[in-house]
Amino acid sequence: MRKKTIVGERAGRIIRFHRELKDMSREKLAEQSILSAGYISQVERGERTPSLETIYKIAVGLDMDAMVLLEEITDETFPTIEEFVKKNRPEYN
Repeated sequence: MRKKTIVGERAGRIIRFHRELKDMSREKLAEQSILSAGYISQVERGERTPSLETIYKIAVGLDMDAMVLLEEITDETFPTIEEFVKKNRPEYN
C-alpha cells in the first residue's frame, strides 16, 4: 500500500468536492478525464498523489480551469506543509 501524502490527501478532498458539487459519479469523471474510475477513487481517498498532467485531465473532466483546481489544492496544502516543516525541521525556522 502506498504511503499517503499531504498533497495527495488535499488534492483528493478537493477533487471529490468538485465532483460531488457537479453531481458527477466517479465513473463519469473517469470517462471525461480519460482515467479509470479506480484511479479516481484512489486519488479521492488520498492513496495516490496526482501528477500535474493528471490534475489537468481531472480538471478537463470537471469542466474547470486546471489552474483554478491546482490553486485550490496548493492554497489548502502549503500552509499544512509549512506547519509540518516548522514542526519537524527546526533548522528551517
